[in-house]
Amino acid sequence: MNKLAKIVFATLALSISAPILLTSTMAQTTATTVSTAPTEVIARFVKALNSNDAKAIKAAFAPNAWTAYGENGARKTGDAFMVWLESDIIRVKGKLEVSSKTVSGNAVTVQGRYSSTGWSGNAKYVFTVQNGLIASWLLL
Repeated sequence: MNKLAKIVFATLALSISAPILLTSTMAQTTATTVSTAPTEVIARFVKALNSNDAKAIKAAFAPNAWTAYGENGARKTGDAFMVWLESDIIRVKGKLEVSSKTVSGNAVTVQGRYSSTGWSGNAKYVFTVQNGLIASWLLL
């Protein structure tokens, strides 16, 4: 192979392998794993809540999520749930100081102190997590 052919071959080989190497390296660098473990899901939610990150708060919930006050309380689902989340949690800058957390399967019971511009007091919540999202939020 003459010198010109070697240069052309080397240039062609580099132009084919460089994008593959770059793409592979970028994929390794940008790939992140988000835990779907119930305690991690709730920890991320509490962090979003305490920083009043409305987008992250809403993103923490499954599309069919519901909430209720008390075990026998009426469930708010769908649009009613999102209206409640916006008015009773996000707009009033709700914050949660967690004092204890217990896990039973996909249910996480959180106790602590909730505070907002509208109400403050001791709190006990039971969250149910499914597929990495909060499916229910029971306020006890």
